[in-house]
Amino acid sequence: MTSPKTNLQLESLFLLLLCALFRIVRGKAETEVRNPKTIAIANFTTNIGDMIMTTPVFRAVKEKYPNCRVVVIGPRFLSLPILILT
Repeated sequence: MTSPKTNLQLESLFLLLLCALFRIVRGKAETEVRNPKTIAIANFTTNIGDMIMTTPVFRAVKEKYPNCRVVVIGPRFLSLPILILT
């Protein structure tokens, strides 16, 4: 049985490899998105303090793109404290 931290590291490595493969297959994006509908921010840290320190990023994204929806992707066990704090 693997630990949650090991699972998180494996998930992060898998996502990184998937993004690299996607970049190789599809190439570099040449278009600039002016009015995004949704922005996903991935934060796979295991520490609650690190997650809290990234919350200004969410506000900055909403200031730059006020009409977009911000989705935060992260570990499930940190979702409840963040929802309570915001």
